[in-house]
Amino acid sequence: MISGYATAGWFAVLGGALLAAGLGLLRGRRWGRGLVLIVEFLILVAVGSTLFGGTESAIFGQVGLTMYLGAVVLAVSSAVALVALLRREAVEWYAA
Repeated sequence: MISGYATAGWFAVLGGALLAAGLGLLRGRRWGRGLVLIVEFLILVAVGSTLFGGTESAIFGQVGLTMYLGAVVLAVSSAVALVALLRREAVEWYAA
């Protein structure tokens, strides 16, 4: 059995870390980039494996069209964020 409080605590810690990383990125700190890259990659992998992973996936009709489109939008936005973080101009800005 999974405790709802433990799950909520985990998401609070992760959310706080991502908030700190985002603020670090806005201030030009390089340490924030690593955490954001890891989380964006995990989101992209998790959405992809959920959509195309098994017989219970959206491709086989177990999830409604709205959820499927929402997952595709999340995957695309995550991929765009990854590309933006890895562009040469962004890397040069972080290195400055």
